[in-house]
Amino acid sequence: MSYFCMELSALHEMDINHFSSFTRRMRLKKLPMENKSVGYLSLNKWNVTKYLLFDGVAVAFIILAPAMAHMLSFPLWYLEPMRLVLILAMVHTTKQNSYLLALILSFCSWAFSGHPEFIKMLVITLELSANVALFYWIYNRIDKPFAAMLLSILLSKVFCYFLYWMIFSASFFMDETGTFFIMVQLIVSLLFALYTFLLRKTAAFSKTRIHP
Repeated sequence: MSYFCMELSALHEMDINHFSSFTRRMRLKKLPMENKSVGYLSLNKWNVTKYLLFDGVAVAFIILAPAMAHMLSFPLWYLEPMRLVLILAMVHTTKQNSYLLALILSFCSWAFSGHPEFIKMLVITLELSANVALFYWIYNRIDKPFAAMLLSILLSKVFCYFLYWMIFSASFFMDETGTFFIMVQLIVSLLFALYTFLLRKTAAFSKTRIHP
């Protein structure tokens, strides 16, 4: 009987030692889910940092655009710097960040340089926001980046010119839609759509980015 009790005591001590060793290993080694969580948080912080840097450069570029146009003696607005920044945001960042830039770009330009005028600034903000909304709406349905970008740009322009006609006057509308200006806008729109298409074909660009 004494021998049997000694065996039980020895087995009990072995179990306790084994459990203590196991718990020490678990404390030293993170669980796979914990590793994934840490990696996700690190990646998320890096993405936020990249988007903040992108937005800061974008806003600075828009604020300086009028001065740059004056220095270069070139109508830089023909190239639509705000839409250029917005296209880059839609391709390289997220849907939420694209909406943020659509809402603040024109306002920042107006606040720091006085251009465009206040009412026109509101119209441009609505136009850019419509561009973002239309792009994601069309792309989610047809999965064709070139067509989605081109249609979203053209439809948002029609929306913008309609607002010009309603808010301002027919003469203002005609001034904003000269033949040369329209031709340049079509070429620029095609280039923006082509850029989106080419990036969609590369490994660096995926539908998950355009579908945040």
